[in-house]
Amino acid sequence: MDSYPRAYLAHHAPLMWIAGLREAAPADSADAALLAALQVRANERDSLATGALFRCTLFDGQTLAQRIPLSPRDPASPLYPDGIMAPQWLERYRSQSPSNVVMFARLSEPPEELYSRINAIRVTPANTRKTAPVPYKFAVVLMLEENEPTPVSAATDARIQALRRACQLDSKNSVILFPHGSSASEFVPKLQRLLYDDAVAFYREHGRRAKKKKGKIIANGPVPARGNSGLISIPVPSVDLLGMDSPDSPASLSQLGWNVRHDYKMGVFAEFRQDLETAMIHYQYAYQYLVEMFHSTLSSTGFLSGNGFDHLTPFTQRWTDARIFSDCVSIKMCKLSFFLENPFAAMSWHQKHMANFKILPEFAGEMSGSAAALAVPGLRLLASLVPGNGSYEYWAWVSKQCRVFGELVEGAVNNGLRVPFPPAGSSLTATALAGLSAGSVNAQTILHALSVTHTSGTVSSGHDTSTGSFAALSTSVPSIVIQNAGYYYYLSASCSEERWARFRVLEEFLKAGSAVQSSNTARSKVEQASRAAERHFDHGTHTIDILTKSYEQFKRAKNGRMTLFLAAEIARIYEASGKSEMALKFFERIAKTYRKEKWNFAIVASILRHSVACARRLERWTSVVEALIELVSEDVVDDLDQRNNAWEEVLDVLSAENTCNRTISTERLLVNVDMDKINSFLEVSAGFEKRSSFVKESLKFQVKIDSRGLPRATTLSTIRVLFSDKTLDNLWMNDISLMGIDSSRVSFVDFSASAFDSGPSTRNNSENVSISRGDLLITPGKSKVFQGALRPLISGNIAIVGVVLGFEKGDGVLSLNYCLSERSTATAFNWYDTTAAKPRFVTLRGNFSKSQISQREPNIKVNLIHDAPVILDRIHSVALEIINCEDEEIDGIVDIDKTSRISVEKEFMEVSSETPDAATSAGSSSSNINLLSDFPSTSNSPRGALNEEKPMHQNNMLRGVSLGRIAAHGTKTVNFHICASKYPGERKITSVLSFRRDEFRSSDGAEMPTDVQARHTYSVSCIAPFDAVFAHQPRALSVQAKSSNSLLSGGMLAGNLDDDLARMQGWTVTVALKSQAPVFIEEAKFTPKSSTEHNLLVDAILVDESAVNGIMLEAGDTRNYVVQVNVKSSIDNKSLNFEIGGLHVSWKRDEDCDLTHSLLKIPALDYSFPDLWTCVKLPDECRVGKPFSVAYQIQNSGLSLVDLSMAAEPSDGCVFSGHKAIPHLRLLPLSAHELKYVVVPLVAGLCKLPRIKVTRRQVVVDVDGDESGGHGVRFVDEAVPAYVFGGGLAEDLAVYVLPSAEML
Repeated sequence: MDSYPRAYLAHHAPLMWIAGLREAAPADSADAALLAALQVRANERDSLATGALFRCTLFDGQTLAQRIPLSPRDPASPLYPDGIMAPQWLERYRSQSPSNVVMFARLSEPPEELYSRINAIRVTPANTRKTAPVPYKFAVVLMLEENEPTPVSAATDARIQALRRACQLDSKNSVILFPHGSSASEFVPKLQRLLYDDAVAFYREHGRRAKKKKGKIIANGPVPARGNSGLISIPVPSVDLLGMDSPDSPASLSQLGWNVRHDYKMGVFAEFRQDLETAMIHYQYAYQYLVEMFHSTLSSTGFLSGNGFDHLTPFTQRWTDARIFSDCVSIKMCKLSFFLENPFAAMSWHQKHMANFKILPEFAGEMSGSAAALAVPGLRLLASLVPGNGSYEYWAWVSKQCRVFGELVEGAVNNGLRVPFPPAGSSLTATALAGLSAGSVNAQTILHALSVTHTSGTVSSGHDTSTGSFAALSTSVPSIVIQNAGYYYYLSASCSEERWARFRVLEEFLKAGSAVQSSNTARSKVEQASRAAERHFDHGTHTIDILTKSYEQFKRAKNGRMTLFLAAEIARIYEASGKSEMALKFFERIAKTYRKEKWNFAIVASILRHSVACARRLERWTSVVEALIELVSEDVVDDLDQRNNAWEEVLDVLSAENTCNRTISTERLLVNVDMDKINSFLEVSAGFEKRSSFVKESLKFQVKIDSRGLPRATTLSTIRVLFSDKTLDNLWMNDISLMGIDSSRVSFVDFSASAFDSGPSTRNNSENVSISRGDLLITPGKSKVFQGALRPLISGNIAIVGVVLGFEKGDGVLSLNYCLSERSTATAFNWYDTTAAKPRFVTLRGNFSKSQISQREPNIKVNLIHDAPVILDRIHSVALEIINCEDEEIDGIVDIDKTSRISVEKEFMEVSSETPDAATSAGSSSSNINLLSDFPSTSNSPRGALNEEKPMHQNNMLRGVSLGRIAAHGTKTVNFHICASKYPGERKITSVLSFRRDEFRSSDGAEMPTDVQARHTYSVSCIAPFDAVFAHQPRALSVQAKSSNSLLSGGMLAGNLDDDLARMQGWTVTVALKSQAPVFIEEAKFTPKSSTEHNLLVDAILVDESAVNGIMLEAGDTRNYVVQVNVKSSIDNKSLNFEIGGLHVSWKRDEDCDLTHSLLKIPALDYSFPDLWTCVKLPDECRVGKPFSVAYQIQNSGLSLVDLSMAAEPSDGCVFSGHKAIPHLRLLPLSAHELKYVVVPLVAGLCKLPRIKVTRRQVVVDVDGDESGGHGVRFVDEAVPAYVFGGGLAEDLAVYVLPSAEML
C-alpha cells in the first residue's frame, strides 16, 4: 500500500493538539508521564495508538501556516484546471485542523503571563470564524501543586474562576484539574472521554457543510441512479481503446466530479467521528460516481469538453488522479469492511473494483503480438474482457491490487480472522451453487448477497443463500472464499511475472518497427514516459519479494507443500533474472525435499531440468551431471527417449563434447555422485554368504546391480567394493573378453578365485586392494551379479560399507557412490546360488551386510584331575591337564578362577611349588595348614605381561599362569592347591586358556593380539570332614563363700577369683561326631578360649580321652565325645551366655597324608539364671517303706530382701513329714533357707516326691492409676524355679523306688 498516498488509506481519528508539556522533561516528571500516557505521535504518518480516541500531536506553532487553496476552481490550487482530489486536503485535517486543543498549565505561574499564553493558543487563525468556519474546542488542564488539597481551596477556586473570565473559558469542560501525584495513565482516558463529544460535534459540523455545498451544485444533466448492490455493468466500449487519445484542452470538473468530492469528504468526516457505517455509504457513493465518470467516457464518441457528457478525458492529469483516487477509495472500503467484521463485503469490493476498471484504454494489450500463455489458472479470469489479454500496465495494476488485498487479509488475520473464510464444513444452497457452476450467477453477486446477509441477516439480492453455508467444494472457487494472504501475494507475483512478459513482448514489437506512433500526442508522451520507467524497473526482484511474502504466510500457516512450491517459483524467477547461483541453491534444496516426501516426480523432473540449465550457465559440471543422472531414472522420467537424451548429455559432459559447452582442460573432470540421496537408475545391493566366519577362511560376498531406467546397455569401467577394513577392498575392472554365466534374466560374474590374504601393513591402500578383471556390462532389464571372496587375518566385525561404480569417458570420470552402511538394517538378502542344478536366487533372512570374523578355537582337551571330594579345612591338590590335539605348536597362558555360591573370606587357591612342566600326582600333597592361626598372605600385584614367569595370585583366582609352548599332540599340566572352608557345597573352577600360534604373527615378527580363548568350567564337590551335633545339660547351680568347698564334682577350678561370694554352675556337653568321608582321627582334645571373658573361670575335662584317639572312621560312622564343663563367676556377673572353646580334632585322609587340624566350636552356653531359686538334693537309693530325707534349699543370690511363701503339695506314691505351709518367709540378701522333709515311699517304681511350691510376692505399682488420679498398687506372686542338685531345672521331682527286702 506504500505506492498510494498514505493519507488516502490511513484510518482517520480526531486530531488533538497538546501544548504546555515539555518534550525534554525528566523521565520521572509529570510532563513525561502525561506525554507517555497521551501517546503523542511525532507526525501524521504514525499509526493510531491502540485504544486511543484521539491522535495527539504537539503544538509547535508551525502548523498554523497559511493554507493553500485545494479547489479545482481556484487558479492557485494544484488541482486547477485538471484535478479532482488531492491528498493535501486530508493532511490538512490530519495535521493542521484539530478538533481539540489542550493546553497544560500550572497555577503557580504569574496570572498575566498565564493568560497571555492561553490566549495565544486559543485565538488562532484555525479557530476564528473568518478563517475556520468550524472552530476547534479549546481546553486547559491545570496541574495543581504538591501542597494544593483536593478538592481545591476557596483561594484556588477564585483563581480558576478569574482564569475562566480572563480567557473566555465558559464551557463546562474548558478547565480541567490534574491533582498532584495523580496517575497519568488513569487521567488521560478520562480527559479524552470528556472531550470526545466535542470532537464528534466538530466533524459532524464539517459533514453538514459538505452536504450543504453538494446541494448547491446546479445539475448540468441527470444524476445516475444508485442501487443497493453497488454493482455497475461494464459497458461495451464504443471507441477504439488502442487509438483513444486526449483532446488538447482540459475540461472543467463535471457535476459527477463535484459529487465525488463532496461524498468523499462526508465519508472522511464520518470516519473521523468513528461512524464507519455512514462513512462506508458515502465512500460507496463517491466510488460509484467515479466509475460512472470513467464509463461515460468509454461509452461516448467525442472527447471535447462541454459536450454534455460527464466524462473524464483519457491520458490527462485528472484521468490519472481519478484512477489512483478510485483505487484508494476501493481499498478504503475493503479496509473498513474488515474493521466492521464483514470479510465478504471486502472481497466483493476487491473483485468489483478490478472488474470495473478492466477496459481502460491504457490497459489494452497489443493485438498484433502475443506474450507467453497464461500459466496460472487465476490469471485467465483476470485477463477476460481485456483487449489483447491486457498490457503490462494492466498486469502491474492487477498485481498491485492483489498485493494490497493480501496485506489487508494479513492484517485481518493478525486481528483474529481465521482463513479460509468461511470455514470448510458449511455448504452453499443448491440454487446459488448451481447458478455459480452454470455461470448464470456472478461470483460478485454471491459475495454481495453474502455481505448483505452478514450485516443485516437478510439477503436483498434475491439469491437463495444463508450465512455460513459453504462446503468443501467452495474452497476450490477462490472468488467466493477468502484465502490465506499468501494466495493473494502469489497471485500478485504471477501478475507481476505476466507484466514482465508483456513488457518484453512490447519491447520486441517496438524494436521490430511494427508500430508507428506520433510522439507529439498526449497518449504517446504518457506511454513513452511509462516505458522508460518500466525499463529501469527490476521485475525479477519485485516478483521475488512478493513470492517471499507469500512464502512467509504459508510457512506461518504450516503449509509445507505450498512453501516448497513457492520456493520453486522463487528459484524459477531467479533463473529468469539471470541469478543462476541463487536459483541453483533453491532448486537443490527443493529437489532434496521433494525426493524425501516422494512428490509427483514430474515436478521433480522439472526442478532437475531447471537445475541443469542453471548449473550449465555457472559451469558447475558436477551439479550438471548429478541432475542429469537423476533424469535417467525411470522413477523420474517415464519417456525412454528423454532418459536416453539425459544419458547422452552425461557422456557428452564427461567427454567434453562441443554440444555440452565444456572445454577440455588439463585437469580431469572428477564427478562423485551420492546415489543414495537421489533417484538412482541403478539399484545396488550387497551381502555376505554367511554372517559368521573364521580367520583365514574364504568368505564369499555378492554385489547385485539392477537397472531402474538405464536406457541402453552400458559398460562400467570399474566397480570398487568398500569394506569397514580398508585392506579388504576389492577393485574389479572391465574385461569384455571374460564372459560370465549369462541367462535371460541374470548375468553372473565370479571374482572369488582372486581372494587374497590381507592384514595390517604400512603400505598404502592402493597396494592392498584385490584387483580382478571381468565383464562389467550392464544390460537394461537384466540383473547383474558379481561374486567376490575375502580371507581376513584378524577377528572382528566386517561390513560392506559401500559400492562405487565408475564410468570413464574422455577426460571425465564419473563415480556413482552407493553408501550401504547408511541404509536401514536389511532384513533379507537375495543370494544367487550357482551351485544348484539351475542357478537361482535364495533369500537369506537377516542382515547379511555384516559378518562376524572370529579365531577358530584350537582343538584342545582340558581335564581336571583331583581326588574327590574336596574336604573343608584341608589343602587339596588339583592338576589341570592340557592336551594339544593340533598339528602345530601353540603358546598361551591360563587363568583359573574358583567361585562359590557363598563368599568365604579365607578360602584360597595357589600354584604348586612344582614347575608346570612336571606333572604331579593329585594325591601326594605334603602341605599343612593350621586352621587356628592366620592364613598365609596372598599377592595383590596386578596382572603382568603374558611372558611374565610369576603369575598373580589372589584368594580365589590365578592369573597369567604361563603354559609355555605346547608341542603338537603334547600335554602340559598345571598343578595348584585349593582350600575350601566353612561352608560345604559345590565350588566352580573355571579355566580360561588364551592361545597364540606362529601364524598369528606379522611379517616383522611382532605379536598380534591374542584373542583365541577356550573356557572350561568344572564343578568340585566340597564337604565337611565331620558333621558335629552338640547337646549340653546344666548340672548344678550354687552360691558359696570363698572358703567353702565346691559343691561340684570334678577337678579344681582353674584361675583365681577374689570375690567373697562366687556363683558356680556346671554343664555336661556331648559332641556327636559323624564322619562325612573316611578319615583317621589322630587326636581329639578340648581347647579352651585363649582369654577369659566376663570374669569367668572355666574348667573342662574330656571324659575317657584315651578311648577316642587313634581311631579310623568310615563315612557315616559316629563317635561321641563328652566334656564336663565347670564355671565359676562373680556374684555380680550379669552375662547371659559365653563361649568356652571347642573340640580340636587332628585328622588325615589316609596314613600317607599329613595331619589336618579342625576346630569344632562348642555353641555358647546359657549362663543366665534367676536371683532366687530352690535347690533339691535327691537321695542315692530309695526302697519301699524305708524313710529317706529330702532337703529343699531356698537360695537368694540377689542383693535385696525378698518375701516368700511356701506350700507343700502331697503325692500319691508316698507320705512325708515336715512343714506343709509357711505363709510368710523373709530371706535376707545372699542367704539361704533349708527345709528338710522325711519321705516314706509306698509303692515301687517311679515315685513323685512332694512338690514344694515356693512363691515370691512382689509389689507392682500401676502407673495408669485410678479415676481420681492416684497410682494403683497390687501384689503379684511369682513362682521360684527349682533345680536338682547335680542336674538341671525340674518341674516335677521324682525318684525310682526299689522294692523292699521282704518283697524280694
